[in-house]
Amino acid sequence: NANSSLLGLGDYRMKGLLVTKIEIGNGVTGLSQNPFKCFCNMETLSLPITLVNQADYDEYIFLECRALKAVVFPINYIGRSRGMFDTYLTIRYISVSKNQTGFQINHNHIYLRKLTIANLVPYNNGTEAPFVLTPSPSMTHFVVMGPYTTIKVDAFRSSQAKKIYIPETVTEIKATAFSYNYYCEEIHLYPTAPPTLANTNAFNGTTGTFYVPYSADHSILTAYQNETNWSTYASRMVEESA
Repeated sequence: NANSSLLGLGDYRMKGLLVTKIEIGNGVTGLSQNPFKCFCNMETLSLPITLVNQADYDEYIFLECRALKAVVFPINYIGRSRGMFDTYLTIRYISVSKNQTGFQINHNHIYLRKLTIANLVPYNNGTEAPFVLTPSPSMTHFVVMGPYTTIKVDAFRSSQAKKIYIPETVTEIKATAFSYNYYCEEIHLYPTAPPTLANTNAFNGTTGTFYVPYSADHSILTAYQNETNWSTYASRMVEESA
């Protein structure tokens, strides 16, 4: 309904078992509480570009939407969307809008393959990445672009990501942030000064190669290899191509 500002479809009494696709027309700007609750067979969902917020309590927007495969949030969406995805959804792709002020996946999503987060507004005056991701062991792609400086405890623990990219703005990496990424092959560090590594277990269980920025005198590589806690991984560090 393009004339409605608030949309709410879900209800325990109306499970929408036959619904496999939902398209929402432009004009809808907000979502009510649990708007897609119990649409168990919904595979595709089209959110309007006019959607800007979650008007009511925003946990579990996709409660029991077990068949949902992908969600792309409109560019101007600013809802908190914390814990929005129910446990064990089969969702494989999530794209979060650049204006969203927070993002959190509360449960272990065993089918999630790709999560893209672009330019999120940081927490704590720009010091912390504005998301929390509990382990998604099947995830192979995680793309984060933003001005944050801190990567939190357990932020990417136990994923199956093959490549990890740490932006140049990062100045601190907390304990176990990337631990048990057993399938990781490459860790690309873009900061020219080594971020503070809170604990040697930040990359515990990973076996991938660390790539640091190239410098003609190799001073950046040397700095990483000699820095507190980073020195644990010194033998696995190489420079990016000149």
